[in-house]
Amino acid sequence: MKLANKIRLSISAVSFIAAAAIASSLYFIAKDAIEQKIMANLESTLNSRANHLETYLDLLKSSVRQISASVVLEQYLEAAGPHNYRQLGEFAPAMLRLKRTMEANPFVAEFLLMNSAGTVIASSDETSIGEDNSSDSIYLGALHGVFIKDMYYSQKFNQPLIAVSAPVRGRLGGDLMGVIAARVKMDEINGICSDNTGLSSTGEIYIVNKFGFMITPS
Repeated sequence: MKLANKIRLSISAVSFIAAAAIASSLYFIAKDAIEQKIMANLESTLNSRANHLETYLDLLKSSVRQISASVVLEQYLEAAGPHNYRQLGEFAPAMLRLKRTMEANPFVAEFLLMNSAGTVIASSDETSIGEDNSSDSIYLGALHGVFIKDMYYSQKFNQPLIAVSAPVRGRLGGDLMGVIAARVKMDEINGICSDNTGLSSTGEIYIVNKFGFMITPS
């Protein structure tokens, strides 16, 4: 082979290798840029959903905190003894307050009022009266402030629910008088997670609790 041909061949080989190296570098640069863009978009979408969920949960806590200050419920708790719930004149107004509050909140399955021992003494669903929740987190969690119970499946309502509860301490904020709680349907939370705005056609968002279990549908 002539020297000139060898030189041309060497130059071609070097040029090919250089072009391949440049193309490879550009590919990885472009790939990293696309991945970073996708991750930034996903993080933005997740933050948006998280803020939406936080706003919704704050609304639930505010609603339960507001009803915990009800004078009607306070008067009933003051009058109620261990077993004489239905015989009290304060029973009917307390029941009416819970039922009307539930009717104004379509995302709530039930409002219930427990005495200081954790027994349900009034509810928007009368069949719950007498229920002992003294060992349930719906009662125990509210002893120290507003509490949100993790998603659980309710046999009574035949659907998954969360619960938000708060202590009732009276107008002067003294000793615990009872606990007010709302059993809340998952519809609104599921709707927030199923919104695919900002996601691809195959993207999805769902919530996993601290035990690793999915609590919203995939």
